[in-house]
Amino acid sequence: MPFNLLFVATQFGSFNVIYPVLNACSDKYNIGYIGIKDITIDNLIHNKIITEDEAVDYNCLDKYDMFITGTSPSSDIDYNIWEYARKRNKKSMCILDMSKDYEVRFKKNNRYLFPDIICVMSEGDRDVFCGLDTGRSRIVMTGSPYLSNIYRFLISKDEKNAIKKNMLAIEKKVITFCTEYIAKRNEKEKYGYDEISVLNDIACYIEKRNNYNFKLFIKLHPNDSASLYEDFLKRINGKIDYELIISDPEYKILQISDVVVGMTSVILTESSILGLNVVSYQPVDDMSKIYDRNEAIKENLVTSKDELVKKIDMILNNEKIENADIRKNISNNAVEKIIALIEESLPIRKNKPLTLPSPLRGEE
Repeated sequence: MPFNLLFVATQFGSFNVIYPVLNACSDKYNIGYIGIKDITIDNLIHNKIITEDEAVDYNCLDKYDMFITGTSPSSDIDYNIWEYARKRNKKSMCILDMSKDYEVRFKKNNRYLFPDIICVMSEGDRDVFCGLDTGRSRIVMTGSPYLSNIYRFLISKDEKNAIKKNMLAIEKKVITFCTEYIAKRNEKEKYGYDEISVLNDIACYIEKRNNYNFKLFIKLHPNDSASLYEDFLKRINGKIDYELIISDPEYKILQISDVVVGMTSVILTESSILGLNVVSYQPVDDMSKIYDRNEAIKENLVTSKDELVKKIDMILNNEKIENADIRKNISNNAVEKIIALIEESLPIRKNKPLTLPSPLRGEE
């Protein structure tokens, strides 16, 4: 009889790393799912689409043998499921899509709680747990189930040119800015910047370098709000050729970029794997606010407007930039590693003792 596994993804980053494992397990186990995006897996024993702050009925959890979750700095659902599993002496695992805000992912109501296994993408992610008392939890560097398969989105040079022509960018330098949702959550004071302040600096760069030579794409994070950028876009209307990108599920528009500018998002790693030039722009005076545990971010970090200008100029002028090839450090078997951990963690089902028939009379 197959085991019952519940997969939980309360954020889009969590979904990206959870779904490949869920999909790979669907033929072997009974699968339940609670998540922020709809999925197309057949024969789910439970399927609930939620928002990250939605209440969950934890009464449905009894039938599951193990829980595989993401992590969230804003939702308590993952944390509550780890706590439920611990009280019921069941196994729990989380797959960490990034270690940014790691404290609030594992600390709720002023109390740390960790699942039995924490799967991390890199050594940098693993290092954040040094000095933390994780109890019986195991920190395992598995790589990212999502990033290990990002190559499937690569497109040819001819396809890129066709997209550029369609987007009226064939003769222009394309700068793509990837948002998070810092402004949406009014967290500028926390980070020292937000999307609007970063966009202002990018717009200033374009204006000083001749507006007509550039196309600016603003690629929205799935959890971000397009309305936040309306006033900004009105201010630059007619000055800069721009376009808001709300949906680009296969990264085709992203791949026509000459440079991708972000802050701390994992999309900088995705872009780097796809062979794009990236810049992590974190304009802060307080260096303790810098997030650089992600290798693509650390290798391409700038912290001032002058550094941003210099970095983009170097990229667009095709100057040689010495960066490590992060692609060689992306595990290509993350899903297999995580499934092995799941199989190792599931309880051993002992066979019932064989009951022999009573001997017939005369055969003793």
